[in-house]
Amino acid sequence: MLARAAAVRLYVTLTSPYVRVVRMALAELGMTDQVQILPVRTRVPDCEVHAFNPTGKVPTLITDDGHVLSESRLICQYLDALHTEDPIVDHDPAEQDRQFEGVITGFLDGIAVWVREQHRPEHERSPAILAQERARVERCLAWLEARAQINEERVDYPRLCLFAALDVLDGRLPSAGWQQRAPALARWYTGFAQRPSALATRASA
Repeated sequence: MLARAAAVRLYVTLTSPYVRVVRMALAELGMTDQVQILPVRTRVPDCEVHAFNPTGKVPTLITDDGHVLSESRLICQYLDALHTEDPIVDHDPAEQDRQFEGVITGFLDGIAVWVREQHRPEHERSPAILAQERARVERCLAWLEARAQINEERVDYPRLCLFAALDVLDGRLPSAGWQQRAPALARWYTGFAQRPSALATRASA
């Protein structure tokens, strides 16, 4: 457990799916009260994260001894190291699990790009990027729908990423209409959405 909990700080934006993954991990590990959550504005010149993370990305976590971690997976690994059981990140996954995680993280990245492009002023949007990311989402949905792994009752880093990705797709890109084309995945998503960690980390929560 953390010895100096107040010193651990997590810089976030509450709409980022990458932040959502870490916040759900905190909830699943029972560590929510041990990390200070600090919302920030990114993509502004005076974003305070720039002072210690040159990428300016969130989530960014400052450990209790002052080290800086960004990227959701690295932060989840750090949280696992402070927790004695049921790790979120599998440190020695089977080859098929590595592939599963790789597709999911690429799926999440594609959705993030699609959302950013979709929210640009209409005259600045790139039809080529929008088409490319929509096609990537369609391929990933079909691949995931065909995998029995989505029916496993596990809570781990890939599945936290998968839920975060699908929640963005469902809430911010409703025109994608993915649930009709991926009913097994939709059932998994609906069930996972009832977990306390998912309910507590909604953007409006």
